[in-house]
Amino acid sequence: LLPFFTTKAGGNGIGLALVREIVHAHHGRLSLGVRDGGGASVTVVLPGQRANPNSDAQARLTLTRA
Repeated sequence: LLPFFTTKAGGNGIGLALVREIVHAHHGRLSLGVRDGGGASVTVVLPGQRANPNSDAQARLTLTRA
């Protein structure tokens, strides 16, 4: 997740570096993976608001692109 590194023509390479900073600022986790058959997978896990102190509430978002 190097800032300003891109493989896209016309890209500026700030996207995932910025996402990483935002996720970490919210005490979350960001993981990257490779999908079978090609493409990438980006998973963001953010802590959730705990209505019940004994709960492990969290939110998960997975983005994939072929």
